[in-house]
Amino acid sequence: MTDNGSAYKSHLFRAALEARGIGHKRTRPYTPRTNGKAERFIQTSLREWIYASPFESSDQRTAAMPAWLRDYNSKRPHFASKDALKRSGLDHLRRELLERQKQVAEAGNGSATSRFGFSLALFKHARDHVDVYRALAGSTGGNVAQDGIREILSELVRRDLQRGKRAHADAVPSDLVVEYLVGAYTAVLIGWLDGCAKRSPQKMAEMFRRLAIEGVG
Repeated sequence: MTDNGSAYKSHLFRAALEARGIGHKRTRPYTPRTNGKAERFIQTSLREWIYASPFESSDQRTAAMPAWLRDYNSKRPHFASKDALKRSGLDHLRRELLERQKQVAEAGNGSATSRFGFSLALFKHARDHVDVYRALAGSTGGNVAQDGIREILSELVRRDLQRGKRAHADAVPSDLVVEYLVGAYTAVLIGWLDGCAKRSPQKMAEMFRRLAIEGVG
């Protein structure tokens, strides 16, 4: 598939394709989004191959192409959609938060005061990527990432609640407690970022954990 540039309409180009048994499709005129995958490939090749290293000559750059192309086709992760890409970007965050939660729980011997140990890591992550979080909070295009973060938070909160009995377990269903804490944390996180993150991540995590632990019991 190509755009409608004159080079792709030439008899020479058509003959070259026919000689190799390659079919040819053109994108709809003035509709670049129909050629999105090709455009993305060009941008990726520019970033990861052509300008990735200070080649001494065009021949040296050309010689490096086969190895990069093999890696691109066989090792480099590819995604079916932008939504899949966004979800994959949350995998690292999930692993980091789970590890932090485990460390805090082990340090506190599983006591109630060790609950919600993931909160500091997420506050730090949000501060270090503040522009991304703000965009996600106010963009309909960030719904996938927002839902992904809520799923991660829900998993973390459930793990903490399962570590020990809550004093009011018979009065408040666990799923409602999870929903409440995830909503509270998300609201606090967004409010903190909207306020230019004036308090430190450590202070925010300390206050949230104190409120959550005292509230949950």
